[in-house]
Amino acid sequence: MLGKVFAVLVISALIFGGFSGNIENVCNAAIGGASEAVNLSISMLGVMCLWSGVVRVLDKAGITRLLAKIISPLLIILYPGAYKSKVSTDYIAANYSANMLGLGNAALPMGIRAMKELKKEGLPSKNTANDDMVMFAVLNTTPIQIIPTTLIALRTAYLSHNSYEIILPIWICSIATTVFGVVICKFLSKIIK
Repeated sequence: MLGKVFAVLVISALIFGGFSGNIENVCNAAIGGASEAVNLSISMLGVMCLWSGVVRVLDKAGITRLLAKIISPLLIILYPGAYKSKVSTDYIAANYSANMLGLGNAALPMGIRAMKELKKEGLPSKNTANDDMVMFAVLNTTPIQIIPTTLIALRTAYLSHNSYEIILPIWICSIATTVFGVVICKFLSKIIK
């Protein structure tokens, strides 16, 4: 699907560039953008490797499991149907704790497993998500991050004077969006039933 969207964007840029007489600018922008993407990727690589290493050490030290234990009482409230299966709550807790530590790549497989486990629990129909699945999807789009590694890496790559000054605003925004997501999910689940 993404390939089709990209193809439409490229073809439409070439068509409109040709009609407006700016085909040279379109081609220059494409080449310049590709070059900048490679430079950005290389400059981010070091910072991402550093933070990934730090977070892996924290994970090996048991911080992920500790965070999972800390948030499990909250999961009882957020996912009342999921506590029928301890497996799904373990995956949910592991997913959230990995997201909190900025391990988005590690959180994804656990999130997929959690969603598969949640799907087994009481679906009204084959193509309908239950309340726990909706809550999980919403809260995965607004994760609370203790260490926002990707954003720090981007700011460092673009030579920010203080790449870490965004941590407090990110904590405030992510907590606010998470609370808002929970309230909306709980409210709508009561209305729709």
